[in-house]
Amino acid sequence: MEKINILFEMKNLHFMYNIIELKNRIKIKNCNYYLKFIDKNNKLIICYNKNYDFVNLFKINNICYLNVNNTKNNILFDKIINEDAYFKELTHINDSIFTIKNCDEDFFFKEYKQYEISSKNRLNLIPSYNKKINVVGIFDEMFYNSIKHLFNITLCSNNPNYVIPKNTDLFIVESCWNGNNGMFKTIIFWNKTILINLLNKCKNRNIPTIFINKEDYINYKRFINTAKLFDYIFTTDINCIDKYKKDCPNAKGIYNTNFFINIMDITQNCINKKYDNNILFAGSYTFCNHGTRNEDMCELFDICINNNLKLNIIDRNSKNNTINIYPNKYAKYLYDSVSYKDLINDVYNNYEYILNLNSVSNSETMFARRIIESLAQRKIVISNYSPAIEKYFKNIIFYKEDISKLKNLSFIEKEIIKHNGFLQVYNYFSDKIFYNKFLKCLNFLNFKHYIIPDYNPKVSIICVIKDKNNIKNIIETFNKQNYKNKELLLCIKENNDVNNLNEFVEKKNDIKVITLNSEYSKDYCLNELIKISNGEIIQKMKDSDYYSENFISNQIIMYDIYNADLVGKSLHFLYVKTTNKLYVNNYNYNTITQYNYIIKNTVSFKKKNEFKFCNGNLIITNKKNKFISSSLIDYCNIIYNEQKIKNKEKYNCIGKYISIPYNIINGKI
Repeated sequence: MEKINILFEMKNLHFMYNIIELKNRIKIKNCNYYLKFIDKNNKLIICYNKNYDFVNLFKINNICYLNVNNTKNNILFDKIINEDAYFKELTHINDSIFTIKNCDEDFFFKEYKQYEISSKNRLNLIPSYNKKINVVGIFDEMFYNSIKHLFNITLCSNNPNYVIPKNTDLFIVESCWNGNNGMFKTIIFWNKTILINLLNKCKNRNIPTIFINKEDYINYKRFINTAKLFDYIFTTDINCIDKYKKDCPNAKGIYNTNFFINIMDITQNCINKKYDNNILFAGSYTFCNHGTRNEDMCELFDICINNNLKLNIIDRNSKNNTINIYPNKYAKYLYDSVSYKDLINDVYNNYEYILNLNSVSNSETMFARRIIESLAQRKIVISNYSPAIEKYFKNIIFYKEDISKLKNLSFIEKEIIKHNGFLQVYNYFSDKIFYNKFLKCLNFLNFKHYIIPDYNPKVSIICVIKDKNNIKNIIETFNKQNYKNKELLLCIKENNDVNNLNEFVEKKNDIKVITLNSEYSKDYCLNELIKISNGEIIQKMKDSDYYSENFISNQIIMYDIYNADLVGKSLHFLYVKTTNKLYVNNYNYNTITQYNYIIKNTVSFKKKNEFKFCNGNLIITNKKNKFISSSLIDYCNIIYNEQKIKNKEKYNCIGKYISIPYNIINGKI
């Protein structure tokens, strides 16, 4: 494919970082990029900008800035001229030019996420608000809530005359008992006439049909005749793949998939509090033969009770006329069922311990969905055995023989377990992980541009050097970060002896140093560093503190999940060198919060928000900005004596250590 020429137009240079972000989102390798700054009459204008770094920003990113000619030492500004003639003269091309207009408007930046080349070699914009894959489907409440952000979903009707919408891309059905708010009760696995009618309508229009069985292997036999009707089959139990291949020879594809959640939805109402020894199980008792599930359940209940844990059971069938009732000896622990929404957003906040039961105990991929919901909410989970737990959650989830040890866990041991559980959910069981794997399995050519790219923004770490002896520490902190797309910007006061600085920064393209007069405040220095930064994210660091190798990666995780404007730490450690004591603070949770809860030397923010430092604080004027207080474990404030501890009542001493306990601060036991 010959090169395509892409011209960005903008009227407000304050939004210049939109251009860099937009360029990064274009998935075409063979492009020429140009930027034109225009006035309200759409004419190319003179740009009086004395900051060489501004022009150099576009040069570094291979974007030709049409408003200036950049010579060796000077910037010459062009007069207003005929833009088309100037563009063609400058680029020496006769090809058609595709122009992306209004790049400085907020709605453009938020709504357009990906680009593609069509068969006509034209650039097609794909607005995120209406250009998702269009799905007609049948789902239960939990599955629907997990995928509603990923697709444009239409819940189909059980009316025999229902018409499949014209723009439908996929027909997806989940193995549910009461699909689409009860409209498809028993229809998926028993009375399939309506389902067959829908499938025939899809096949007449060449709409691919997909069946997702989350009930394997326990209910394999109930749903196998349904699965045979579909083009593609996904199962949560990898052990069933060969069975499907044997029983469904006409299927175009058979794949394994995992349970998944939208972490933001699951965690946005989490509240951190002091817990009693309450332990919750929310589920049903069943007389169906689900392996050893009932025996495991009773054994776990009894061990919890015998260890003085306050057992609460929410009976999912309490409002149904059913024979599936709990044994009478657990009657005093029972509570009525609640909606899924209330369970996740309200009830879970009252418990630190969640009890889990797996119906399948011989699969490396199958376990109860409540595990990932609970771990995302930073709960301690106790469960019966499953190979899948050993594979994904070893040393995170507890078994029956561990229950007696729960009360002996220290505060920090619990926090490390919660920290690692949350990260495992993000890395393996987020909705984005499911979505990309799902599309790759289907491997439809027209779906490739819907793959969600990894969130990998450039991070500019800014730091004002207070003590020349700390230069080595901050550079080592930068170099050890496992996040690669980063740069380090240092400001050094003129009165510092920095003769040995070259040994650290020589030949380092990702480290920049500026020297300012000693009379300038720290706030001024930080703001100057922001001006010369090239990153989408600005991360403040302190030269003497300890940041784990995962610190930047963990910050980016928070941006990725919550689409935050500002991220900082709430949970953090404090180490006193003279007393060798390690403290941990009483912290606010992993939730949308206020800036006051964020530790200042961990604050990061999106540069486009134009935050500035003043009087030791970050000045934030827009009340709509979203702040995320992260409780991931990766930071320690280091001081020399305890007199420097402010608000000491907010800290708990967790022990004395001869040297800084890096394993604890890195989230390891």
